[in-house]
Amino acid sequence: MTTRSLALYALALLPLMASCKKDDDPVDEADTDTDTDADADTDTDADTDTDVAVEDCATPGDEDGNNLADCDDPACAGDPACASCVDAAAAAPPASVSGTTVGASDDFASTCGSSTSGDYAVSFTAPTAGDYVFDLAGSDYDTVLAVFDGCNGSELACNDDGLPGLISHLVLPLAANQTVIAVVAGYQANEGTFTLNIAPLEATESDCTDGRDLDDDGAVDCADDDCGGICVEICDNGIDDDGDFDSDCLDSDCELDPICIGTCPDIAAGSTVPATITGTTVGASQSGTNSCGGFTGPDVTLDFTAPAAGRYAFTLDPAGTDFDSVLEVRTACAPSTFIECDDNFGGNGGEQVIADLAAGDTVILSIDGVFGESGAFELDITEIPTTEISCADGTDDDLDGAIDCLDTDCAADAGCVQVCPAQQITTAPSSISGSLVGLSDEVDPSCGVADPRSSTQVEFVAPADGTYAFSLNPGGTDFDSVLALYSACGGTEVACEDEFSFGAGGGEIAVAVMTSGQSITIAIDSFADAGAYQLDVFEVAASETTCDDGVDEDVDGDVDCFDSDCAADPVCVEDCTDAVDNDLDGDVDCVDTDCAADAACVVTCPAGTLAGTLPITVTGSTLGLPNGVTPTCATSVASDTTFTFTAPTDGTYTFSTAGTGFDTVMALLDGCGGAELACNDDNPGAGLTSLVSRTMVAGETVIVVVDGFGANSGDFTLTVN
Repeated sequence: MTTRSLALYALALLPLMASCKKDDDPVDEADTDTDTDADADTDTDADTDTDVAVEDCATPGDEDGNNLADCDDPACAGDPACASCVDAAAAAPPASVSGTTVGASDDFASTCGSSTSGDYAVSFTAPTAGDYVFDLAGSDYDTVLAVFDGCNGSELACNDDGLPGLISHLVLPLAANQTVIAVVAGYQANEGTFTLNIAPLEATESDCTDGRDLDDDGAVDCADDDCGGICVEICDNGIDDDGDFDSDCLDSDCELDPICIGTCPDIAAGSTVPATITGTTVGASQSGTNSCGGFTGPDVTLDFTAPAAGRYAFTLDPAGTDFDSVLEVRTACAPSTFIECDDNFGGNGGEQVIADLAAGDTVILSIDGVFGESGAFELDITEIPTTEISCADGTDDDLDGAIDCLDTDCAADAGCVQVCPAQQITTAPSSISGSLVGLSDEVDPSCGVADPRSSTQVEFVAPADGTYAFSLNPGGTDFDSVLALYSACGGTEVACEDEFSFGAGGGEIAVAVMTSGQSITIAIDSFADAGAYQLDVFEVAASETTCDDGVDEDVDGDVDCFDSDCAADPVCVEDCTDAVDNDLDGDVDCVDTDCAADAACVVTCPAGTLAGTLPITVTGSTLGLPNGVTPTCATSVASDTTFTFTAPTDGTYTFSTAGTGFDTVMALLDGCGGAELACNDDNPGAGLTSLVSRTMVAGETVIVVVDGFGANSGDFTLTVN
């Protein structure tokens, strides 16, 4: 091609090259190209290029300016950010949508109810502008309800418990054709089956049986004044129709409804006494609530007809009753007709109800269980005697609260007429024993109680001038006792002592200065129940004379080894190796500071070796051993012992005191006196025993510590696995 031809060809390509040129200028501007070609081209066309904005489907806003934002813009169709979050769509109101959140994913973050549960999203479009009620009435779990303005939108409202029964409820104003997402979730991790209800807000409650608050006044159904006088409890719909907080058969309105009474009685108890009836409440229906418990459990009813006028006792025998029971006696099947109800509070059986019945009277006996418990029962029916049958059997035969000679029925009984004094003591020291059980009430000490209590009186005649002590020895007195001194039988009270031990026996001591031949009457009384006693009489010594007899001979308030007079007595010096608290200071052997320098109390670590084929089990005792280790996981001042263990192979090893009879603490150390590697007080599910574990490599050695919580010590079993 000639040079001229090449030039003409290049000129022909220029327009094509101009049309393919990329516009690097983001702003439209006039074409300022100046054609210097020899053919005088005067092209001055304006640049018509225009940049097109693109909708960002995941960022709120209308980036392309077409008045349609994000997923509402057709440009976002198919964008991953606009994948539907909706599980269902609600119809025009009133509408209900049911479903479950069980196994659902947690896609929405609501601001109420601390919800971490799965959720279910329902779209709703308001047909007209107005306020709309969203609630979850009819759901079976603790719900949370939130409303959002879109799948990736903002939360408009949220509610946890807006209705009784942990049901969510909220009201939201919406514009015509506004679409929102109602999200059903659960409080914390709760999940279950739900019903979402949507309806326009009402001026007054229109439905008084739906468990909803459609006028948003805070009152549901019959609790709303709008429903006054029109609500009646329906006994089998699971709803509190009359707003009295009791639903179905728990409502007294339903107690006579056949649905709630069921078969009553379930068992015919007849009219024979005494009688014992056995049965079970397992699988029985609930025919009403007892007045003192058994609100939700199955129950069994029996009828009994009195064969004659009298007092009858109905008793659930603990020997034949294996659940936490309740017993009620009624005049009819309806729970409101109860005569008396008894719950033994935690025990299996033991409930007793007494009823005065005329001949031919029929009562209903209801046997129920606390908190839904059920099981086998044994019901005893007896007629109560009108008077005490025996005045010497230790039994309250007529159940009037007075036993034997304390019962006025026994006032004339020869065995209940006490001679004062019942006994006489003429020497000191002396000790006598006896029992107040079944005795009459002969005295009323000023430091005791006025109620009838068994008592006895003993006369003491001083063998010589001196100061004499009269003591109820705790070692031989097994009831809460009272001790009084009188000038004579029926005379003036000169002293009264009560240790106020509330169940513990003895400890009372009274002192009298007497001349030779002078007599004094000692009254032994009971604060509550009677029992055995031991009365010690002795002349008050200048110092403690015997350090192991349980008697305060010098009446200084300190007995035996607690008295400084006994400090040097051999029986009051701690033997550091006999596992006995010799000096009665509460510390045994090496735990006692008296043994601090004793060779037997020098801490030995380790005291033993755990070796052999796994599992390894060893037994021993920490009683009386020194306190060599202070574990960090429990308060311990107890005796302890240590073992060394070397791992035979790589693995995780456990060390347990299961089977030990005292409250243990265990620890692992990296050596005697070394750092603590693990520590445990109470192994869950294993009572007060302990368990520690450690992953070890072959050849690694640890020190295993068996210790006690507080000051506990004793025989132990140690197992290595």
